[in-house]
Amino acid sequence: MISVEDLQIKRSPEELSEFVQSTFEAIRADEGVRKTARLRQPPFKELIEEIYPLSVFCNLKYKGNSVKCCPVIGNQGYDARIETEEGELVEIVEITWPIDGQEMHTQVLQLNDKGFTDAKVWDANDNKNRREIIDRIIGAANKKAVKDYSEPVGSSLVFVIDIAPYFGMAEIEYPEDIELLKHQLEEIKYRVKSVYLLLLPVNKMIDIK
Repeated sequence: MISVEDLQIKRSPEELSEFVQSTFEAIRADEGVRKTARLRQPPFKELIEEIYPLSVFCNLKYKGNSVKCCPVIGNQGYDARIETEEGELVEIVEITWPIDGQEMHTQVLQLNDKGFTDAKVWDANDNKNRREIIDRIIGAANKKAVKDYSEPVGSSLVFVIDIAPYFGMAEIEYPEDIELLKHQLEEIKYRVKSVYLLLLPVNKMIDIK
Protein backbone atom coordinates (compact mmCIF):
# COMPACT_ATOMS: atom_id res chain seq x y z
CA MET A 1 0.00 0.00 0.00
CA ILE A 2 2.84 2.38 0.82
CA SER A 3 6.59 2.32 0.36
CA VAL A 4 9.58 4.09 1.85
CA GLU A 5 9.74 6.08 -1.38
CA ASP A 6 6.14 7.27 -0.85
CA LEU A 7 6.99 8.43 2.67
CA GLN A 8 10.00 10.45 1.52
CA ILE A 9 8.28 12.52 -1.17
CA LYS A 10 8.70 16.26 -0.59
CA ARG A 11 5.37 17.84 0.33
CA SER A 12 4.03 21.10 1.66
CA PRO A 13 2.69 20.94 5.23
CA GLU A 14 -0.86 20.77 3.89
CA GLU A 15 0.03 18.07 1.35
CA LEU A 16 1.80 16.01 4.01
CA SER A 17 -1.23 16.18 6.31
CA GLU A 18 -3.52 15.14 3.47
CA PHE A 19 -1.21 12.24 2.59
CA VAL A 20 -1.16 10.98 6.19
CA GLN A 21 -4.92 11.22 6.65
CA SER A 22 -5.76 9.55 3.32
CA THR A 23 -3.25 6.76 4.04
CA PHE A 24 -4.72 6.16 7.49
CA GLU A 25 -8.21 5.98 5.95
CA ALA A 26 -7.01 3.40 3.43
CA ILE A 27 -5.40 1.34 6.19
CA ARG A 28 -8.56 1.37 8.29
CA ALA A 29 -10.57 0.16 5.28
CA ASP A 30 -8.49 -3.03 4.79
CA GLU A 31 -8.47 -5.55 7.65
CA GLY A 32 -5.28 -7.31 6.57
CA VAL A 33 -3.34 -4.09 6.13
CA ARG A 34 -4.81 -2.79 9.38
CA LYS A 35 -3.41 -5.77 11.31
CA THR A 36 0.02 -5.35 9.74
CA ALA A 37 0.02 -1.62 10.50
CA ARG A 38 -0.86 -2.30 14.15
CA LEU A 39 2.26 -4.45 14.43
CA ARG A 40 4.30 -1.41 13.35
CA GLN A 41 6.10 -3.37 10.66
CA PRO A 42 8.07 -1.14 8.24
CA PRO A 43 7.08 1.10 6.57
CA PHE A 44 4.04 1.42 8.85
CA LYS A 45 6.26 2.01 11.88
CA GLU A 46 7.86 5.01 10.17
CA LEU A 47 4.46 6.25 8.98
CA ILE A 48 2.95 6.15 12.46
CA GLU A 49 5.91 7.14 14.64
CA GLU A 50 7.69 9.63 12.36
CA ILE A 51 5.59 10.87 9.42
CA TYR A 52 2.35 11.34 11.37
CA PRO A 53 3.86 13.51 14.16
CA LEU A 54 6.01 15.28 11.54
CA SER A 55 2.87 16.26 9.63
CA VAL A 56 1.34 17.73 12.80
CA PHE A 57 4.56 19.57 13.64
CA CYS A 58 4.91 21.01 10.14
CA ASN A 59 1.32 22.26 10.09
CA LEU A 60 1.67 23.88 13.50
CA LYS A 61 5.00 25.57 12.73
CA TYR A 62 4.97 26.11 8.97
CA LYS A 63 1.37 26.07 7.71
CA GLY A 64 0.91 28.78 5.13
CA ASN A 65 4.65 29.10 4.54
CA SER A 66 6.27 28.20 1.24
CA VAL A 67 8.28 25.24 2.50
CA LYS A 68 8.62 21.57 1.71
CA CYS A 69 8.64 18.87 4.38
CA CYS A 70 11.13 16.19 3.37
CA PRO A 71 11.01 13.02 5.51
CA VAL A 72 14.25 11.04 5.62
CA ILE A 73 13.93 7.36 6.54
CA GLY A 74 17.01 5.67 7.99
CA ASN A 75 19.69 6.02 10.66
CA GLN A 76 21.08 9.39 9.64
CA GLY A 77 20.38 11.00 13.04
CA TYR A 78 17.34 13.06 12.07
CA ASP A 79 13.91 12.39 10.59
CA ALA A 80 13.23 15.23 8.17
CA ARG A 81 14.55 18.26 6.35
CA ILE A 82 12.54 21.45 5.97
CA GLU A 83 13.43 23.19 2.72
CA THR A 84 12.39 26.27 0.80
CA GLU A 85 10.61 25.86 -2.53
CA GLU A 86 14.02 26.30 -4.14
CA GLY A 87 15.55 23.46 -2.12
CA GLU A 88 17.49 25.55 0.41
CA LEU A 89 17.73 23.92 3.83
CA VAL A 90 15.76 25.69 6.55
CA GLU A 91 16.26 23.18 9.38
CA ILE A 92 16.42 19.52 10.22
CA VAL A 93 13.86 17.86 12.49
CA GLU A 94 14.34 14.96 14.90
CA ILE A 95 11.16 13.24 16.13
CA THR A 96 11.34 11.32 19.42
CA TRP A 97 8.31 9.32 20.55
CA PRO A 98 9.20 7.14 23.58
CA ILE A 99 6.77 4.21 23.55
CA ASP A 100 6.42 1.18 25.82
CA GLY A 101 7.01 -1.25 22.97
CA GLN A 102 6.45 -4.42 25.01
CA GLU A 103 3.05 -3.35 26.32
CA MET A 104 1.98 -2.07 22.91
CA HIS A 105 3.03 -5.33 21.21
CA THR A 106 1.06 -7.42 23.72
CA GLN A 107 -2.07 -5.35 23.15
CA VAL A 108 -1.70 -5.48 19.38
CA LEU A 109 -1.40 -9.28 19.37
CA GLN A 110 -4.58 -9.53 21.45
CA LEU A 111 -6.41 -7.04 19.23
CA ASN A 112 -5.41 -8.78 16.00
CA ASP A 113 -6.27 -12.22 17.39
CA LYS A 114 -9.47 -11.54 19.35
CA GLY A 115 -10.63 -8.12 18.20
CA PHE A 116 -10.21 -6.67 21.69
CA THR A 117 -7.60 -6.37 24.42
CA ASP A 118 -7.62 -7.24 28.10
CA ALA A 119 -9.27 -4.56 30.20
CA LYS A 120 -6.93 -2.32 32.10
CA VAL A 121 -8.23 -0.57 35.20
CA TRP A 122 -6.50 2.30 36.98
CA ASP A 123 -7.26 5.11 39.39
CA ALA A 124 -7.24 8.38 37.45
CA ASN A 125 -6.31 10.22 40.64
CA ASP A 126 -3.17 8.09 40.99
CA ASN A 127 -0.56 9.60 38.72
CA LYS A 128 1.64 6.47 38.68
CA ASN A 129 1.01 5.80 34.97
CA ARG A 130 1.51 9.44 34.05
CA ARG A 131 4.71 9.49 36.08
CA GLU A 132 6.03 6.46 34.18
CA ILE A 133 5.38 8.17 30.85
CA ILE A 134 7.05 11.37 32.05
CA ASP A 135 10.08 9.42 33.24
CA ARG A 136 10.29 7.63 29.88
CA ILE A 137 10.31 10.93 28.00
CA ILE A 138 12.86 12.51 30.33
CA GLY A 139 15.11 9.47 29.89
CA ALA A 140 14.89 9.86 26.11
CA ALA A 141 15.52 13.60 26.40
CA ASN A 142 18.71 13.05 28.40
CA LYS A 143 19.99 10.71 25.69
CA LYS A 144 19.18 13.24 22.97
CA ALA A 145 20.85 16.03 24.94
CA VAL A 146 24.32 14.58 24.38
CA LYS A 147 23.93 14.77 20.58
CA ASP A 148 24.89 17.89 18.65
CA TYR A 149 22.08 18.94 16.31
CA SER A 150 23.45 22.43 15.63
CA GLU A 151 25.03 21.65 12.25
CA PRO A 152 24.71 22.42 9.39
CA VAL A 153 21.87 24.75 10.34
CA GLY A 154 19.57 25.13 13.32
CA SER A 155 17.31 22.20 14.04
CA SER A 156 14.22 21.21 15.99
CA LEU A 157 14.00 18.34 18.47
CA VAL A 158 10.38 17.24 18.93
CA PHE A 159 9.27 15.03 21.83
CA VAL A 160 5.91 13.36 21.21
CA ILE A 161 3.40 12.21 23.78
CA ASP A 162 0.05 10.52 23.19
CA ILE A 163 -2.16 11.93 25.94
CA ALA A 164 -4.65 9.03 25.78
CA PRO A 165 -5.65 7.58 28.09
CA TYR A 166 -3.66 8.72 31.13
CA PHE A 167 -3.55 12.47 30.47
CA GLY A 168 -7.02 12.66 28.93
CA MET A 169 -8.81 11.61 25.77
CA ALA A 170 -10.38 14.41 23.73
CA GLU A 171 -8.67 17.07 25.83
CA ILE A 172 -5.90 17.43 28.39
CA GLU A 173 -7.42 16.51 31.76
CA TYR A 174 -4.21 16.68 33.83
CA PRO A 175 -2.50 19.93 32.78
CA GLU A 176 -0.46 19.96 35.99
CA ASP A 177 1.36 16.80 34.92
CA ILE A 178 1.97 18.19 31.43
CA GLU A 179 3.37 21.31 33.11
CA LEU A 180 5.62 19.12 35.26
CA LEU A 181 6.93 17.39 32.14
CA LYS A 182 7.50 20.75 30.48
CA HIS A 183 9.56 22.03 33.42
CA GLN A 184 11.66 18.88 33.56
CA LEU A 185 12.38 19.10 29.83
CA GLU A 186 13.36 22.76 30.24
CA GLU A 187 15.99 21.85 32.83
CA ILE A 188 17.94 19.71 30.35
CA LYS A 189 20.76 21.33 28.37
CA TYR A 190 20.35 20.58 24.67
CA ARG A 191 22.71 21.14 21.75
CA VAL A 192 19.93 22.15 19.41
CA LYS A 193 18.21 25.35 18.30
CA SER A 194 14.61 24.52 19.27
CA VAL A 195 12.89 21.91 21.43
CA TYR A 196 9.16 21.20 21.40
CA LEU A 197 6.71 18.95 23.22
CA LEU A 198 4.02 17.73 20.80
CA LEU A 199 0.77 16.47 22.32
CA LEU A 200 -1.30 14.04 20.25
CA PRO A 201 -4.09 13.70 19.23
CA VAL A 202 -5.01 17.19 20.45
CA ASN A 203 -2.29 18.60 18.15
CA LYS A 204 -0.90 21.05 20.68
CA MET A 205 2.77 22.04 20.67
CA ILE A 206 4.62 23.51 23.65
CA ASP A 207 7.88 25.42 23.28
CA ILE A 208 10.60 24.01 25.52
CA LYS A 209 13.56 25.93 24.12
